[in-house]
Amino acid sequence: MLNSPSHEKNIDVLEKAVQRYAFLLKQARKIKKNAIFPHIICIIWEKCLNLHHEKRQIQKSMINRELIRVKIVQLTYAYYQNGNNNIDAAEKELIFSLSKAYDLYNYMLSLMVAITKEAREYQTVMERKARREYKECPSAKFADNRFALQLENNRMLCEFLENKKMSWEAHSDFVKRLFQRIREAQFYIDYLENPVDSYELDREVWRKIYKAFIRDNDDLDDLLEDESLYWNDDKSIVDTFVIKTIKRFEEKNGAKQPLLAEYDSEDDRDFARKLFRAAILKADEYQRYMNEASWNW
Repeated sequence: MLNSPSHEKNIDVLEKAVQRYAFLLKQARKIKKNAIFPHIICIIWEKCLNLHHEKRQIQKSMINRELIRVKIVQLTYAYYQNGNNNIDAAEKELIFSLSKAYDLYNYMLSLMVAITKEAREYQTVMERKARREYKECPSAKFADNRFALQLENNRMLCEFLENKKMSWEAHSDFVKRLFQRIREAQFYIDYLENPVDSYELDREVWRKIYKAFIRDNDDLDDLLEDESLYWNDDKSIVDTFVIKTIKRFEEKNGAKQPLLAEYDSEDDRDFARKLFRAAILKADEYQRYMNEASWNW
């Protein structure tokens, strides 16, 4: 609880914490690195609540401290812009916003599955055409890509998509156009022509596809914004998690390959709540320190 004795003791370190990070603010002002401002504010809040813990060596969840900080800055701004001063409703909005980011993570993984299904349909058509014309059948290497098939059968992903009723069926035209662009890429052509056939190459070609055609795609960004307003701000950071997930896949894990969980533990969800409430309830005091440190920006 925010009014517990332990919390009050943590708040006593406020001035020292703010003085330390106010120095960083002043340095940022000198070198014009305004982008660090939101993170410094959240670090101050963290210090005041004594919510730091050791950095995990292996990230097991998607909603990490960086994403939480960004969301809290966004929701704190929205809280004051809306002017309704309902902190309980704002806290629910924060948790919902974080959950939507995790939805997007799974949706982007499922896009690779949708493209693979499109590739199989295309392969079937091209093989029929080749037989009619007595030509050699085209390579089925991409349609049978082992990484993509493993992802398609992944238990965590299948269960999530089933529970959320999420699919790309309504966007089949987009998937077809995207696959057409992929087929024209030189690295895709090289992949098909490479005599070496391995799981590692199957996984690597998908990493390249994601970075080249999914990470920076204006049509996809527009589509996602129509699906959810929350996703407009989440796409770039979610992309980094998807690429990390691709790199972590191992053939031996099969359908049991672990994906990133939403939260590593309930402690992280509590961390978001406590940090957000501290930002709101101590806003006047924090704002005074910020004004003193950044008066000439």
